[in-house]
Amino acid sequence: ATAVSGVESNVNQYGVDCSATPWMSSCGDEWKNQDGMEEYTISDDGRVNVPLPFTFNYWGQSFTNSWMMSNGVVVFMSPTGSFCCNGIDVENGDWSNYSGLPYFSYSIAALWTDLRDYNIDVDGDGIDDTGFFTQEVDYDGDGTIDALRYLWRNISEYGRPDMVNTFGTEINDAGGVEIHHFDINIQSHNVTVGLYGDPRAGEIQQ
Repeated sequence: ATAVSGVESNVNQYGVDCSATPWMSSCGDEWKNQDGMEEYTISDDGRVNVPLPFTFNYWGQSFTNSWMMSNGVVVFMSPTGSFCCNGIDVENGDWSNYSGLPYFSYSIAALWTDLRDYNIDVDGDGIDDTGFFTQEVDYDGDGTIDALRYLWRNISEYGRPDMVNTFGTEINDAGGVEIHHFDINIQSHNVTVGLYGDPRAGEIQQ
């Protein structure tokens, strides 16, 4: 993770160093106000379209568009499924007989499971602490966006508003991917974390 200027060094109640990871942990509201941060409303089992600020080369394909799914996945081709309601074991599946691409192809499963935003006040200050966010990042300060972050902040396991999860993924213009997990609380659903291209061709990292 990369430190963001203007955020003082501190470790929050979860033991997360907010100076190193202000964009990905439950570090208060200051990270919401950084340049390039945008908040979205995504319904249960829903998605939102997020155009990419650069061409993203992933598993040999080039993408300029993405969809952020409520259930912890980013998809780069137009989604045909909602990723409900559990993660699946893609690595050990037989995809060879599919005539078309499976719905999870060309996706990043940051925390694929059944999630829902219950719009809850996590810290008791009367303010909703949950949400879906993206942030554009200019790492070298040249005015060009180098990376895009997708953030799921205090999103609950479905049916369990008290089980909140903060996590995200970052992609960059060199084709790199990072997945970050904080405050993960899943008890009743299967979870999958992985990078997928065309699974019929074995393009799977899980």
